[in-house]
Amino acid sequence: VDILPLIDNHPSPISCKLTQRRFPKMFRRIYKPTRSLLSLQNSKFSNQGSQVDVDFPLTLNDLNEGFRTNVTMLAPKMSEKAAYRVDADYRARVNEIRSISAEYVTGGDLPEIEYTKEEHEVWGKLYALLDPYHRKYACEEFNEGKLLLEKAGVFRKDRIPSITELSEFLEAQTGFTLRPVVSIMDARQFLNSFAFKVFHCTQYLRHGRSVEFAEEPDLCHEFLGHAPMLVNPDFAEFAHELGMATLGATEEEMRNLTTIFWYTFEFGLCEQNGEKKVFGAGILPSSTEILDSLRDSDRHREFDLKAMSQAFDDMQYTSQQLHYFVAPSFAEVAQKTREYSRTLERPFNLGFDHSENKVEVLKK
Repeated sequence: VDILPLIDNHPSPISCKLTQRRFPKMFRRIYKPTRSLLSLQNSKFSNQGSQVDVDFPLTLNDLNEGFRTNVTMLAPKMSEKAAYRVDADYRARVNEIRSISAEYVTGGDLPEIEYTKEEHEVWGKLYALLDPYHRKYACEEFNEGKLLLEKAGVFRKDRIPSITELSEFLEAQTGFTLRPVVSIMDARQFLNSFAFKVFHCTQYLRHGRSVEFAEEPDLCHEFLGHAPMLVNPDFAEFAHELGMATLGATEEEMRNLTTIFWYTFEFGLCEQNGEKKVFGAGILPSSTEILDSLRDSDRHREFDLKAMSQAFDDMQYTSQQLHYFVAPSFAEVAQKTREYSRTLERPFNLGFDHSENKVEVLKK
């Protein structure tokens, strides 16, 4: 009763029966705040502050600035045996799809790729192979999100999902939308976009000869790794908060925030019901890495942000990780990251206007 007056257009109390576990999720569905605030250095917000000059995006349209120039191509880091290097037909197909993705600008229709029969078969083969591993070894949030995607008909074994359908589903669930990207992006720009609940994703597929491994993030990594987690409201909010924390970050802070992203979003493990589970998108598209990451306890580390930041140089882009940080719970991952965000020094305060989908920068 105390919180119901906060809900617009509902002057009267609403009666319903909910378990304690389901109440927070239901509340998020019916109450969508128009403005959220991120406090840095525990400073309070000034409602009468004025805007200050900044060098980071404030609106969705700002994400277009430098979009093409800030893309980091991974090809020079690939091994000599990588499919992109040795198969000219595959390389041509990847570049064809990249050229389509590169034309997208904010506000336009998402480009739908006409995938070949062989590409749909690669998706179907990997989907069927991973399904039992996901059910057994992935965290609850991932499996719940994947099941919702299947029930909605967005995820099917016989065809590659439509980027438009997936983006619209995510937006309805948690406010996140997808934006196509050519390849691996500059970390700052990639994480800045989380503040606007935008997730950049590639649209090309891995080579058919190696369905469980790709040396750079492909569509299978994005859709079968990240997408189900972004269906979860708590995880989506964590992503949004991490994105807000990267706005205006120094190079050292950006390094730390990138490392947090790497060892959680990409290669995170957590404890659930007394067992280690996977929630990292860099692990989930491979049954081999799922098993190796969970069983090789010598590579397991206690979840500690300081130790994590010192492992920046150990991050592996084209092979399995040297370390996996195991969180006692997903909630602790979010809480520790929030605590770190509060230590970041800024000469301004940040807020986010959900109704206008823009960042507000105010003088202290």
